[in-house]
Amino acid sequence: MLTLNWNIIWTFVDLIVLYVLMKKFLFARVQKVLDQRQEMIQGQMDYAKEQEALANQNLQQAQETVENATKEAREKAQRILEAASKKEKEQLQASEEEAKRILISSRKQAEQERKKLLADTQDEMVTIAMLAARKAVGNNINEEKEKALFEDLLKKVGEA
Repeated sequence: MLTLNWNIIWTFVDLIVLYVLMKKFLFARVQKVLDQRQEMIQGQMDYAKEQEALANQNLQQAQETVENATKEAREKAQRILEAASKKEKEQLQASEEEAKRILISSRKQAEQERKKLLADTQDEMVTIAMLAARKAVGNNINEEKEKALFEDLLKKVGEA
């Protein structure tokens, strides 16, 4: 037959009482600690998200700064290259003008030397022609008339 053992009943009653006491005193505190821990973790997660957003914003600002600096450096390099090119052209033009000036000066100097040499040659030819004419004709002709005649002759020969 089935008998009910009082020990089993008291064990169940003890367990129920123990459960109620634990629920009232222990589970509420444990749940409170768990809730605080959950709030702390959520706060840290929110803080980490804020820090990540701030880091992304700082990274974006840094990238913009680098892009601006790169752009400014390129513009500055371009201005320097343009200035150097302009200066090079100016120096080249000045060199060409100097070369032209030297060439013109050299031509003038050569022309002057040619004229001087031609005049010297004409004088010598007049003198030689006068000496030859004196010997051929004798010493009767006036020296100034001789010179004038030979210069006239040389001019006519030079024109032809």
